Amino acid sequence: MAKPTTLYVFHKSGNNNHYIGLEKLMEQNNGKVVYREFSVVGKFFRSLFKLQFGLVSKQFVNAGFMLSLMLSKNKKVVLGIAPYDYKLTKLCSLLKNHQVYYHTSWTVWDGTYYPKKKRVTPKLIERWKQFIEKDIKHIFAVSGETKKQLIANYAIPEEKVSNVYHSLDSTVFYSHQAKPVGENLKFFYAGRLVKQKGLEELLAYFSAHPDKVFTIAGEGELKGTVEDYAKQYSNINFAGYIKDRNRLADYYREHQYVVLNSYKTEKWEELFGMVLIEAMGCGAIPIATNHTGPEEIITDGWDGYLVAEGEMTVLLNTLTPENYSSEMRQQAINRARQFYVNKIAERWKAVLL
Repeated sequence: MAKPTTLYVFHKSGNNNHYIGLEKLMEQNNGKVVYREFSVVGKFFRSLFKLQFGLVSKQFVNAGFMLSLMLSKNKKVVLGIAPYDYKLTKLCSLLKNHQVYYHTSWTVWDGTYYPKKKRVTPKLIERWKQFIEKDIKHIFAVSGETKKQLIANYAIPEEKVSNVYHSLDSTVFYSHQAKPVGENLKFFYAGRLVKQKGLEELLAYFSAHPDKVFTIAGEGELKGTVEDYAKQYSNINFAGYIKDRNRLADYYREHQYVVLNSYKTEKWEELFGMVLIEAMGCGAIPIATNHTGPEEIITDGWDGYLVAEGEMTVLLNTLTPENYSSEMRQQAINRARQFYVNKIAERWKAVLL
């Protein structure tokens, strides 16, 4: 039997659910994925201050891994780090004797728009250029747009970049037979409760349209606002933060539509998110603003709806129980199947080379 291979996913504080396709590939090849984080010091003191001793212990594990990088070689490491983050310089010194792969969902690589602006200098930009063009074995891009932009802006061959979408767990996010649409269409939002998600606009809309039911799940700075609306309006419900994925899938199945009303900020736009493919897998038709992530997933008018920023309520006004499309629901389900774990696992194969 071949010796088991350990592959390390090394990120700031990423979502492990983004790597279930990679986990599947490693499992199929007698290997495993281990997760480590590089943002240690700040998390150590924050968790110590909050007496979260489990997180304190986790930071010792992360620090031990970073030390092991200096004392070893040829570890396989998938690095997840935001573009132009100044921490790359130190991380490259730790990783110089290892096999490094880069995983990114960022879609703008011409230097005009990026999330990490602290300490960005021409020297740092040049260090990132060397990292992308020379230091890493392969790049795993979460979307086709990410791959396109990397190839357009760096001297790298097309075969150095693989398009790996996030994976959908079909044992959890699957559809039942569609329930008859009642007098009130049901809309669902799951995610961070923050301004850039356009929640205040949605709350104002649904509070004025009692014939439509709106359910929100998540946590964030607008939690109090959401709770106030839910208390005042019978058609608005707050489900809180849903950690259990099976329960979340049940919510998707109970609603005809999932809504993602995102607005771009200086540092952020909606990239390739899990919510849309999870909801589609459960039979909820997606409605989203036309950011690069949703555009990669949704074909407007076929398996969901894409709208410009500020146009969400215009579309919502057109949706009625009478024009609900069971055909569109089925197309959404079909689209979600393209993100099943086994299919995405194949896209990670370059990590085995």
